[in-house]
This record gives sequence, structure tokens and C-alpha cells, in this order.
Amino acid sequence: MKPKPAPKMIYLSRDDIEFIRNAMSLRQLAGKAIEVMTRMPGPIRWVAGPLTSGTMSPAKNRERLHRTILHYKVRGVPTFNYLPFERRARAILQWEIGRGSNLSRKQHLRLQERLRDGFYAPIFASGFVGELRIMPGSDESLNVQWMRGYANAKRIPTKDISEDLVSAAQQSQ
Repeated sequence: MKPKPAPKMIYLSRDDIEFIRNAMSLRQLAGKAIEVMTRMPGPIRWVAGPLTSGTMSPAKNRERLHRTILHYKVRGVPTFNYLPFERRARAILQWEIGRGSNLSRKQHLRLQERLRDGFYAPIFASGFVGELRIMPGSDESLNVQWMRGYANAKRIPTKDISEDLVSAAQQSQ
């Protein structure tokens, strides 16, 4: 009996990574993310979690989110890793606002709205997101709450991730 092949985990090519590094707009990034998603089998899982909100630092939030995405991927669940796109999107927005400046609450909210409207909304509207999983501690994240509302309105299955699963994902990596 043939062993089951390992699940494909990476759908980004070197050209995609170079494109992400050089993208100058959220529209370009969203378009490339959608292109990458066309290469993935469905339904595609999107793991949403806080990045700049909540009680943990952005670096810790990103690490927890990344490890949780990997947790699903190694188990063969087609899970889109949007973090490289999101990182570049934030860099573009920070550059537009002014590098190195401490953002006021109003500027931070505007940045989140631009990220939602220019990056997340086109991806979700593409129809490729087939399931949404939400990390614990996402209550304060404006974009995660938008994703939950969008998924509910479009009847995309949504499930909260338990803290136990996140902890297990952190320990298994």
C-alpha cells in the first residue's frame, strides 16, 4: 500500500514573494492573494486573529497566528497564510501615513479601515474563503469582527478556535 502523500503546505512561488515585496498598493496585494488562492483546493480556511489589538504585543500575536495557521496546514487543511501579504499591506499604509510616527487612535482606526477595504474585503468578496476560524482574544480586533460579520452574512462557516488548540499549536512547533 502506498503511503499517503504529505499535504501541500506552500502555494506561494518565489515570483509571488518577490511581487509581495515590491507591491505598491493594497489592490495589488489583494489581487495576488486571490491569484494564489486559485491554486489551492477548496474549501480554503482563513484563520483570523488579532495582530495589533488585544493584550499581547503585535509580534506575539503574529507568532501565535502563524503557528495556528501552520497547525492546520500540516494536518492537510487548505489554509491560506495571508501574513506575508498583510505585513506588506501594513508597510504600505505606514509609509502613506508617515514612517516612524506614533499613530493617534484616529489614524490607527483609519489604517484598519483601509486595510479592511483595500485588502481583506476584495479577498473575501472573491468567494475563495470557504471557512473562517477565529483565534481567541480577537474581540478587540476591528478587522476580525468585520470578517465574522461578513462570513455570517455570506453564510461562510465560522468557528471560534479554542485556547487549548492555540496552545497545542505553539508547543508542537
